[in-house]
Amino acid sequence: MTITYVATPEPADYPLLAGRLVRATRVQAWLDGKVIGSLYLDSDGLHVSLSVHPKYRRQGVATGMFYAAKEAGLKPRKGARNINAAAQAWADTLDWS
Repeated sequence: MTITYVATPEPADYPLLAGRLVRATRVQAWLDGKVIGSLYLDSDGLHVSLSVHPKYRRQGVATGMFYAAKEAGLKPRKGARNINAAAQAWADTLDWS
């Protein structure tokens, strides 16, 4: 299984909060031409949203997106809060510094 991680460091508008557009950067995990995971970080660095397709959870997909985000220079600011519980649990285990 070869997963490709694509970081989009230029902010764009994404519907992340109850359909409201949020200016954010994005990292996606791709496998066989399909998106299996997405990581969004809003432009002020205060919110993170993370999702991984259930079939690919607990296989390092979120961590791979984390490293792709770091390589692209993306990281939340100190005191960042997360949009969803999955992002919170995952981010708590990683060193963004």
